Amino acid sequence: MESRYVLCRPQGGLNDMLCQIEKCCEYGQRYNRKVVVDTNHNALTSFQDRLSNYFISRNENLILDFESVSREIDTNDVYPESLSGHINDYTSKFRRRKRKSVIFWYYNRRQEKRCPRSGYYDDTNTLISFDFNRDYKHAVVVHDQCGGGDDSIYALLRLNLHDAINIQLAQRIEKIGQPYIAIHIRNTDYTTDYLDGLKSIQNVHHLPYFIATDSADALEDCRQILGTDNIYNFTKVLSKDGSPIHQNPTHENNIDAITDLLMLALGKQFIRFRLNQNCNRTDYSGFSRLAFNLHERRQVLEHLIQHRTPLISKLLWHA
Repeated sequence: MESRYVLCRPQGGLNDMLCQIEKCCEYGQRYNRKVVVDTNHNALTSFQDRLSNYFISRNENLILDFESVSREIDTNDVYPESLSGHINDYTSKFRRRKRKSVIFWYYNRRQEKRCPRSGYYDDTNTLISFDFNRDYKHAVVVHDQCGGGDDSIYALLRLNLHDAINIQLAQRIEKIGQPYIAIHIRNTDYTTDYLDGLKSIQNVHHLPYFIATDSADALEDCRQILGTDNIYNFTKVLSKDGSPIHQNPTHENNIDAITDLLMLALGKQFIRFRLNQNCNRTDYSGFSRLAFNLHERRQVLEHLIQHRTPLISKLLWHA
């Protein structure tokens, strides 16, 4: 029997991407399909690089390098069928649904019409996804969507770190040289009132601080409040104008994001601050949720980080 595939092109930030990958993997297991992850397609708004440059799949049915199977997947037998013959050259656009349905009256009878769901649509205005509760006759089904949650932690159980990440993680941990307090501040597209929180921990901890943030202003505030000599940050590009850095992806930015995530999780204590009111009505960013989940589930970190220095091992189990 020829292989059947789920082509997963995950949109959004790192947590969204991993949540969508896990969703596709669960579907693939249920309906006997291999999952191919493509994070380097021109329709994507973030990452823009092969996931195989950062992670290694632990399962032969999870393929992280789209190019290795691109010819086999480039078929007309595709769902959604609007992508037939265009699986590699379509564009996608996000549409936000304001409500689930519209109520109206027609000839004195109450009617209800469902609105199109929020998500990414192709050039023919077709949602680029499928029903995860049914099988399809098509050789390839395509899922090109965003969406967060907590399932990202399970996607990481399917992966190991690439040496490129292992090396950066070890080097940055060694520069700190001891257990540390990890702080995450999101302050670009999402904003945070973090100043009072920083002042509340001033002179409380006697360990260095690792700061993971997307904001140059937030990092400077940390230095002013917690002390310049006590602060570590390794991110090469920080936003100075409030624009989210994950929407300007480069290889270095991707490495920084993944390494920051792991360093937050390895902290002796993980501190985060609630977001201000936002359109998604969320208290914490997806990245912060994932860091928290990893911090609380050290066995996932042990599973993910196969090559550990003595200091990383110490942080992993004795932080």
